[in-house]
Amino acid sequence: MRRMENDILFFHELIGDCSVEKDSKIYSISPKFGKGTMQSFEVMPGAEIVYSNVYITAPIQKNIQCKERFIEVTYCFHGRMNMLFCDQSDITMSDHYISVFNGASRLKSCDFGGKPFIGVSVVVYLPQIINSLNIMLGTVAFNEDMDFQGLFTAGGCFVAPAAKSVEHIFTELLLLPEQYRNYLMRIKVMELLLYLVGKMEYREDFGISLFRNNL
Repeated sequence: MRRMENDILFFHELIGDCSVEKDSKIYSISPKFGKGTMQSFEVMPGAEIVYSNVYITAPIQKNIQCKERFIEVTYCFHGRMNMLFCDQSDITMSDHYISVFNGASRLKSCDFGGKPFIGVSVVVYLPQIINSLNIMLGTVAFNEDMDFQGLFTAGGCFVAPAAKSVEHIFTELLLLPEQYRNYLMRIKVMELLLYLVGKMEYREDFGISLFRNNL
């Protein structure tokens, strides 16, 4: 949200007020669309976590036009969200589902069905996330020519029931003790990204191969 809020088409009307609370920003939903908040934490350069607890009554029918190269992974704890992309048919996510898309996916509308939605999103941006991962892990192994490039540039969106390993990550993000929250958030973001690009056992169900234009 901290960068995507600059997308004047998709988020400009959705967001009403914005306030700062300690190390986070809280975005209030405009009464035109409903009520609720999105709380954004900047975890490290190139990564943020957004906690959404919203009740959006009107569809958002604007194209995302964000210059940033980003990938967004959202876990739905409760609710329903219908998404329409320029190159795909309608996609629906609900309780315990996960969605993965990027700026190249051309999201053009979003409808919550007039029901409460509770979810957590991890949003990461190139090129900053590459440097952050190298610093955090004490390596120079990560670069844009790796699988990361495919994640950030391929079209399409993937929605499916979350694998247990991924579900565990997002559940813990709701339960982090406040005094260690900033540190643990970084660990969870790194863990999620390593799952995305690594050859983990569930890669066939949740991986780069699922980002393709003919979904």
